[in-house]
Amino acid sequence: MFISHPRTTDLSARYFPSHIHSEFEMLYFAHGDADYMIEGAVYALCKGDLLIIKPRTFHNLLPRSNAYYERFIVFFSEKDVGADICEKAAKLPDVISAAPEALVTGFFASWGKLAGQMSEAELFAFVSAGIRMLVTALYFSEPGARAPSVRRAHAHLQSVLGYIDSHPNENITLEALSQMFYISPSWLTHTFKRKMGVSIMRYAEQKRILYAGKLIEDGTDPTKAAELCGYDNYSTFFRQYKKRFGVSPREGKKKRRRNT
Repeated sequence: MFISHPRTTDLSARYFPSHIHSEFEMLYFAHGDADYMIEGAVYALCKGDLLIIKPRTFHNLLPRSNAYYERFIVFFSEKDVGADICEKAAKLPDVISAAPEALVTGFFASWGKLAGQMSEAELFAFVSAGIRMLVTALYFSEPGARAPSVRRAHAHLQSVLGYIDSHPNENITLEALSQMFYISPSWLTHTFKRKMGVSIMRYAEQKRILYAGKLIEDGTDPTKAAELCGYDNYSTFFRQYKKRFGVSPREGKKKRRRNT
């Protein structure tokens, strides 16, 4: 688990690229003037909103102005909070209006207030317990009164995103997608990059390698995982896996064993 309470005073000097990772991310929007993109959907954020960013989804901040930006961030996975909490988190909306939820606002206010009084280990334990509590409470509670304003990507782009997400085991090409959805390669390349903040081929490849990482994490042999994800050349898979996770596929499997 990773926790952070970053504050940014000059957004004009910062770049918030579209990125992806294999953990859940909970982001509490304390202050700012920004939208947030999650898989092609752009949410207009308000103070107190809570983002539940699912594993293997591209996302990034889209500042509307140079206003002060403060957020609380937690990265967590099954080994941190348990499979049951992750299953509940996966079913929560991407953005929850936290304004009417005293439990949510109270937890993050306490985090900010107590951080300077607790040791690092104490704060980590406090946040870890709080994440379990929040996810469980939100899972069983009614949706917030205010639904966040959202703009979705072009219909053709949504179809392409849906196909890539549902076929992480395929070595997808730009040409194949263009023919499948009757879209010109040029339009798809430029529109995808502009809307998603990442090239379409990088998007598809990152989805595929993270899916392979999940297979290995769940116990699949690396060679078999590479085969299941459409890699004809294990050397290519090895390089991309190590670049993404910082370890070899075999080391990733051993690391999983140590955590179980």
